[in-house]
Amino acid sequence: MRKRRILFGGAMIVAIIAVAILGWLAVWGPEVRFDPELWQRPYSWPSWIEIPIGGDNLRARMVRDVLSGRLRLGMSREAVNEILGRDDAGGNGIAIYRLMPIPTVAQKVVAFVRWRTTDPHLVLEFNGRHRSSAGNYPDEHLVRIQVGHDW
Repeated sequence: MRKRRILFGGAMIVAIIAVAILGWLAVWGPEVRFDPELWQRPYSWPSWIEIPIGGDNLRARMVRDVLSGRLRLGMSREAVNEILGRDDAGGNGIAIYRLMPIPTVAQKVVAFVRWRTTDPHLVLEFNGRHRSSAGNYPDEHLVRIQVGHDW
C-alpha cells in the first residue's frame, strides 16, 4: 500500500511538471532564432506559423538570440538599425522595440515572471546624441541594452 502511494505521488509530480511545461510552451512558444524579416514586422504572423491561442510574442521569443550575439556594446546605431530595423519609438539616444505587441493575458503573466513587466521592451541606449541633417545618427554607439519596461 505504501509503495502505491509513493508511486502515485511520483506520477502526480511528473504529471504536474509535464502539464506546466506544455502550458508554458502553448502560452509562450519555443524560443525562435532571430530572423530580421520577422523581427521587422512583428504585428503579423508568417503564413507557416500556426497560432494556437493568439497573441503575438514572436519578438519576445527571439530576444534571447538577439542578446546572445547579434548586439554588442559599442556597435554604431547604423549597424543596430541594419540588424533590427527602425525602432518602434525612441529618440535622444534611445531606441525602443516592443517585444509583445499583442500579448494574451497568459503571455503577460509569463512576461512578468521573465522580466518583471507585462509590457516588455528591448531598450537600447546610445551615446553621442547628435543627429545629422540627413536624419541619421552617425556618431552614436550602443552603451546599454535592457529588456524590460523601466528605462
